[in-house]
Amino acid sequence: MSLSKNILTNISIFLLSVSPGLAAEAESKAIDLKKPVGESLKPDGFYWTFDEGILGEGQPSEVDDVSRNGFVGRIVKVAGKPQITYAEGKFGTGIYAQGVGGMVEWTEKSLVNAASEPGRLTMKDQPFTGGVWFKMDDRRPGLHALIRQTEGGTGWRLCVVKETEKGVSPDLDKDLSMQSPGDTWQLDFEVGDSRVKGKTLATTPAFADGKWHHVGFSVSSEKSEGKTPAAKDFTVTYWLDGEVFDTVSFQANAPDPEPGTLSLRAGFRVWGVMDDAFVTTGIHTFKK
Repeated sequence: MSLSKNILTNISIFLLSVSPGLAAEAESKAIDLKKPVGESLKPDGFYWTFDEGILGEGQPSEVDDVSRNGFVGRIVKVAGKPQITYAEGKFGTGIYAQGVGGMVEWTEKSLVNAASEPGRLTMKDQPFTGGVWFKMDDRRPGLHALIRQTEGGTGWRLCVVKETEKGVSPDLDKDLSMQSPGDTWQLDFEVGDSRVKGKTLATTPAFADGKWHHVGFSVSSEKSEGKTPAAKDFTVTYWLDGEVFDTVSFQANAPDPEPGTLSLRAGFRVWGVMDDAFVTTGIHTFKK
C-alpha cells in the first residue's frame, strides 16, 4: 500500500485554503511510528502515553496528559467487571482492557479536571489528527471503541469494526462468535449523528493476528448544504501501520456541546492493549 498522489494533493490544497494563522499552526508533519508520538510533534489536544503504570495493576489510577492541557484521565472500574490494568505497551507501559469492565476517562466535572480549555477536545471547525496503538486480545466483539470524546451523548469516536456480510447489520456492541485469523475488520470514525457513515470500504485481517497495529486518522470538515444548520461535510483519511488505508467522506450534524458535558474515554468496549493515544490539530501523516 502506498501514499497516493491524490491524497497528498488534497492535503496540500486543504492546508492552503485555511486562514494564514491556522495554516502555520496546521503545518503537516510526518509522525514516526518507530518512536512515541511526542518525539515527532507535541500534541495540542490530549496525549495519554500510559507510561506511569505498574504492570498488572490499576495503579496509579490517574493517567497524565502529556500534552499539558490538563486532560488528566482516571482509571474507572465497573462493579463486578474486570478492571483496566497496566500491561507491556508498544513503548513503556500501556493499558489492558477487557470490554465494558472499565476505562480511562476524563470528564469536565472531574475533581482532577485541570483543563483550562475543555473545548479543545471537540476540535470544532478545524482539521485534526489522532492515533493509537492497539493489540487485539479477543476477536469475538464486533466493535472496539478505541478513543471516544462525548458531549451530551454525541461527539466523536474511533473504532475497529468487524466486517459483516453486505446487508447484515448486527448490534456491533454485542459479542459475535469467535472470529478466525482470516476474518477482516474495518475502521470507523463517527462524529455527531453520523453513526457508521464513516466506516471504511477497505478491510484488513491484520487485527486478528494478536500483534501491535497503529490506527491513525485525520479529519477535515466544511459547511454543508444539508438540511440543517449544523450539517457539515466530513472527510476522514485512515492510516494503518503508517500507510494510507482509506479515505471516506460523509455528511453529519456537527455536535454543539453544552458546558460541563465533555468527556474523553479510552478502553471502554475494547478487548486488548492500547498505547500512545493522542489527538492534535492539523492534518498530519504517519510513517513506519
